[in-house]
Amino acid sequence: MDSCQVDGKAFFVGETGILASLLSSSSQTLRESEFKSKFDAQFGYSNEPAQGELIWNWCVIQGGTTNDYCVRAGDPTLSLLARY
Repeated sequence: MDSCQVDGKAFFVGETGILASLLSSSSQTLRESEFKSKFDAQFGYSNEPAQGELIWNWCVIQGGTTNDYCVRAGDPTLSLLARY
């Protein structure tokens, strides 16, 4: 982030992935909290805050495993990202 400031460039996080758990809503809430901590740090960075964020990985199909990075429709992470 400091290098971007020195170079006068915007800082964009091109890929943020936190493992999803499709088995319980409490683990989705925990993942949302972990994303929020990352976003707060990146967008609140005092010298040159992030200008954008892309969550890895959008999945249009249901299913998957507990150790994937999928964000699907209805994932609480989507509303969190919209706030930033």
